[in-house]
Amino acid sequence: MKNLIILSSLAYLFASANPAPILKSEIRQIRLDAAEKITLSIYNSEDYIATGEDDSMDIISAFKEKVLAEDNVDIEIAYSTFDTNEIMLSNLQTGAQNYDLICTSDYMVEKMMAADLVVPFLEGKDREALYSHGLSGWETDTYLTYGSPFLNHLYGNIYVQKGEESLKVTDYMRGYMWGTLGIMYNPNFSVYSDRGLSADDVKVDMSDYASLWDSHYQGTFQIKDSMRDSYAIALLQAYKEEFETLLDQYQNGTLSEEQYNKDINIIFNNICHIDEFNELSKRLGKEEKVTGDKIVDLIQTKLISLKDNSYGLEVDSGKTDIQTGTRTGINMAWSGDAVYAIESAEEYGVELYYSVPRIGGNVWLDAWVIPSTVKNQEYAQKFIDFLSDPEIAAANVDYIGYTSAIAGDSILEQTREWYDVRMSLFYQYDDEAGDWVRNDDDELVLLDEYTSLNEEEFNNLFRSGAGKIGGETYTSWEDYSTKNDLGWTAVDLSYFFNGSLENFEDNLDTIFWTDEYEEVTSDGLTVTAGRAFYAQYPAGDTVASLMVMEDYGENNEYVLRMWEIVKSGSTPLTVAIILIVEAVVGVTVLGYFLIRNGISKGLRKKRREEKKSQ
Repeated sequence: MKNLIILSSLAYLFASANPAPILKSEIRQIRLDAAEKITLSIYNSEDYIATGEDDSMDIISAFKEKVLAEDNVDIEIAYSTFDTNEIMLSNLQTGAQNYDLICTSDYMVEKMMAADLVVPFLEGKDREALYSHGLSGWETDTYLTYGSPFLNHLYGNIYVQKGEESLKVTDYMRGYMWGTLGIMYNPNFSVYSDRGLSADDVKVDMSDYASLWDSHYQGTFQIKDSMRDSYAIALLQAYKEEFETLLDQYQNGTLSEEQYNKDINIIFNNICHIDEFNELSKRLGKEEKVTGDKIVDLIQTKLISLKDNSYGLEVDSGKTDIQTGTRTGINMAWSGDAVYAIESAEEYGVELYYSVPRIGGNVWLDAWVIPSTVKNQEYAQKFIDFLSDPEIAAANVDYIGYTSAIAGDSILEQTREWYDVRMSLFYQYDDEAGDWVRNDDDELVLLDEYTSLNEEEFNNLFRSGAGKIGGETYTSWEDYSTKNDLGWTAVDLSYFFNGSLENFEDNLDTIFWTDEYEEVTSDGLTVTAGRAFYAQYPAGDTVASLMVMEDYGENNEYVLRMWEIVKSGSTPLTVAIILIVEAVVGVTVLGYFLIRNGISKGLRKKRREEKKSQ
């Protein structure tokens, strides 16, 4: 009936004796007047979606337009934000407001599942039946199609026990942004050279968490005031021997990648898997069985000694303190913050690096869940369908600056434009606009010397580097890099993109070339040191060592008490005074860094300009 009303209204306008030009806005208003009214309530962290500011896409408005066009529905988005996951959970439990869709962190998804606060996403025939306003325009379950296979596999092994039933976490969440917890550092920090360390020494040391307990780095870093993140670092140090034994077995081929990752995840989550951990320990030659309290006591000891070697605790100021090159030399950083800080530090002439130490690191994932209070699951899922379209995901990432859980063509293209050093050799760049030149179809424009190549010829040249580039002939990209003294490195991201691409080829177009990686040797050990690209996407040869820290479950209260003991330890008076003074001075600076809207985009434009000038 509503479609008939719309068609009749439009026909009337066209049939008028003296018809005025029909504006798109008038047609849209007619559709709105006839459309069904629906409200979707969304709860998200602050500044965590593109809003239309700084030339970004307005995600909410774009979704509303798609719903109107496809379903003839005028959807109102009741969008609200929260500061922390714990505040979100409290508000949900008290029933202060009902929501249809919530964005939260991976461990919180487990808590919500255990408390029966979320419902699973519907798939296949159930999803089709849910879409009562029409499947047209929503045929593809975009998250299942374009969500990174790597993340789906990593989180696909996590279950929540609810009574006799084991619930698969990936049935209850859809990934949004992801990254790692690692070490951001300044290898040229003056204190290190004063202590006899070269920049290469620091780069190699930062491939090992044990260095944070080393006296060479005393007082040059802060511990993150985050129980889970600091617990993870202490655990990796506490069980370093076990992690290294398993890594050696994996690297020499006696342990498969699947078994290796399963084993290290058991150690990483040993407090939740005591029996499996004791069994694994026995296999590794350890006879003593442990209990949950012994594990937590060991972590507490490691954390107290780490704190004693540190400058203190910080929540968010660490990434600002390190950028000037004068306050601190190391920061425990989430990869998204590291990308931002690395690029910002260039303004001060400081080169920061990021490392996920060789024995492994923690993966974090922010994800969407549907609370059991849902009133409109159809449009909760359709919103996820919209967000998970690679084009929309790329526009969202361009604003937020973090790494999307979505793969696909548009994300691959975006990653190339930001990081692949080959781009400036082949494509036109607008220095005034600070961006790549595009044609009317929004396609990148080739430099004139390559327009005569057909698609196959160009793809072969771009992939291999074998042929004429800039008037000279080369045999490969290694040859090009060597002859021009560029120090380029190939980075394989097939683990993230394979299986999600349509117009690109797995294992060929997933190879990127970068000048942000360095091979460094010190004391006989060779490691890879990386910068923003490394923080955004860990190299393929490191992903087997990445782990997910599960929720502590029934051990939460015990771990929390341990953390309070660690935090309540005495702080030396001189350090306390310095921290108070710097906290006062840093309020303004911190406020600036918390306003991240559009800044990452501007910084990336700056980097593209620099690469263009090389």
